[in-house]
Amino acid sequence: MVAEKIDIRQHQISEWKKQLLEQADTVFGSAEEHKSANESRLKELYAKIGERALQNNILAKALGR
Repeated sequence: MVAEKIDIRQHQISEWKKQLLEQADTVFGSAEEHKSANESRLKELYAKIGERALQNNILAKALGR
């Protein structure tokens, strides 16, 4: 058992598991928070792609391509 390997009581592991299951959304964040963060990150990345595309177009025109 895990408790024996790390020299703690099984009851303590059960308590930690119970706490995790009750509060997992606050520990790891809710699905909505992850979705919002992902959408935010995607907007940033699309903006950077747009900037690079614009820079490439400007350089291509300057080089006569």
